[in-house]
Amino acid sequence: KIKRLSFGGGKLSIDKLKELGADDYQAHLFEKILRLTDVKNKVVLYIGNRTFSHSFIRGIQMEKFIQIYSDSNAASKSKRTVYNFSENYLPPKDILLRQNFAIYCGNLAEVNEDFLDLCDIAILDNMEEVSELSIVFDLLYKLLKNGGELIGKTARTWSCNSGSKYYISKNMNYLKPGEMKLMFPHLLLSYGEIYNLLSAFIKDELQLTEAATKMAGGNGLNHLFYEDYEKLFQNTLFSEKRIAPVFPDSIPESILSVLVTKYPVYREINYKYKSLYIYGKK
Repeated sequence: KIKRLSFGGGKLSIDKLKELGADDYQAHLFEKILRLTDVKNKVVLYIGNRTFSHSFIRGIQMEKFIQIYSDSNAASKSKRTVYNFSENYLPPKDILLRQNFAIYCGNLAEVNEDFLDLCDIAILDNMEEVSELSIVFDLLYKLLKNGGELIGKTARTWSCNSGSKYYISKNMNYLKPGEMKLMFPHLLLSYGEIYNLLSAFIKDELQLTEAATKMAGGNGLNHLFYEDYEKLFQNTLFSEKRIAPVFPDSIPESILSVLVTKYPVYREINYKYKSLYIYGKK
């Protein structure tokens, strides 16, 4: 098995990171990242849809920050130039000569050889939303310089027992925390059972069908277990591999017994995880 990842002492507090311009999510994310590595004077690649401020990038003293942003509204959200892979693409190495903050609207499948051996650190946020994670791991390995580091993070492993992250669009988070009384419905129920469960909350037929489809099999929810991430990461080319769950909490016995019956091969089944972090070094 991959060794467990341990976090060192914090270099900057969450409050300090917020003072530098991070929002609450970013502050918690980078508080963990800064326990694992030093971003000072480094070229950092971030894959995710969080927008970062210039003051934050300068404050933690990154040399360059490159973001691959899948949201088509990235330009309006970030209030800065966003390069589109298919339209006004410019080689990143040329851009890096002129600016310290570059955003690309697109996805990792669209990157080309200009990105190879470019970055010191790659941050893969929300791994549960990546459908071909093994391919992405291999690509990120190529994008890193020798000695470069990959840090990946998932949302809650087994995902979102409270229901607060079950959504069908960014404008419609259709369940409030606590409304979904059954934990882990995407692991325990069939599509039909999920459809019937959601019908109490969603009356529009099109929205109901879309929501049930996404909950039953969508990339936005975490259908993988700890062992799945461990196996995927074990098969990568990284020379140093570590993995760590964060903040374990007990699952009610009534739910645990069903999960153990349905997924008997999993041995870490007695916990749900608030997050899962992976670390790899090239």
